[in-house]
Amino acid sequence: MENSQIGVFLAYASGRGRALIDRRLYLPKDSWCADESCRAAVGIPEQTVFATKPHFARDMIAAALDAGTPARWVTGDEVYGQDPSLRAELKARGTGYVPAVSCATRVRINGGRTPVRADTAASCLPENAWQTRSAGPGAKGPRTYRWAWIVLDGNVTRRQLLVRRNTATGERAYDLCFTPEPTPLSTLVRVAGVRWSIEECFQAAKGQVGLDHYQVRHFTSWHRHILKRCGWSTTWSTRSMATSNMYYRGSGFWVRDFQAEIWLYLLAQEARAVADGPAWLACAGDDWEIQATTGFVGCVSSCLDEHLGTDPDRLALALQLSERALQRLLAWAPAIPKDLVNSFGTAGDEPFFRDQPTDPLLACGRAFTSLLRGELPPGHDSWAC
Repeated sequence: MENSQIGVFLAYASGRGRALIDRRLYLPKDSWCADESCRAAVGIPEQTVFATKPHFARDMIAAALDAGTPARWVTGDEVYGQDPSLRAELKARGTGYVPAVSCATRVRINGGRTPVRADTAASCLPENAWQTRSAGPGAKGPRTYRWAWIVLDGNVTRRQLLVRRNTATGERAYDLCFTPEPTPLSTLVRVAGVRWSIEECFQAAKGQVGLDHYQVRHFTSWHRHILKRCGWSTTWSTRSMATSNMYYRGSGFWVRDFQAEIWLYLLAQEARAVADGPAWLACAGDDWEIQATTGFVGCVSSCLDEHLGTDPDRLALALQLSERALQRLLAWAPAIPKDLVNSFGTAGDEPFFRDQPTDPLLACGRAFTSLLRGELPPGHDSWAC
């Protein structure tokens, strides 16, 4: 291909939205970096030397973190997941990662004593090791897969192999994870799901601000064009807030991330207030609070099928919690003071700067209650408000 330009991009995703925040132009080693006539023709600076895509990723991530970007996790596709230097730098910073890796990646199991391929390790998993979870909303509804994880190198380093299995085809994919502190499977699934954010950023930037509408042939011009479009797309991404899907027994509804996070936080608090509650409720409460406060974009999930199943007693108790949470919202109406809502921790490192109206939250809570009661028709998949 004689007329192509390859960029390496860094995207940032949070509960408030997603946006492209940095870029680098990838220059092939032999056809560009080593060709002085080509370098001169397109204005490549003398100090610019060949760098791999993972090298660019390390530079951009380091610059973003050093500038104070509040990122707790990093994810990417196999090109970046296979690079040990990138993983080592993130680990040294104490930043968690969940990048994709190939099935041939060598991992160590059995306390670090046995080196095997990732697909070999996954083939030994029993069926009860797999859990059905959504990695976030997709174009056709929740991205639901079967997930399992394998602890690597013992428990000290907190490294895991995350395995995703397609529910229809059985096809598997793999992520190599590092967790700075003990982390549940649900969080790793959500981080893995955030990887699709960069594709959504590209689609938005191309369709809304013309990211790919250019004919520049100069090194500096390319960077200027892409930087300007990244800035414009940030405005659009902030306006088009991320969304999450509440799903249970074949039906569901969509809300903004902040609605889902605040609602699940309130449910978690109600669950904790139940004296001598059952073990499943404690587990559900912990999971709801994690979902509410981790701060990922477009992946908030109530995991109702997992926690409630079809047990009528569990469903009845969940309905009681939902009614109590609705009463709390009604007591705060018409808005929750910003200091109070920020104390929930659902905004992560991006606090709310104004009081939050209760109407959108009440709409989420009422739709949630209708979902539990079975009042939504089978296959329902529309907005709650």
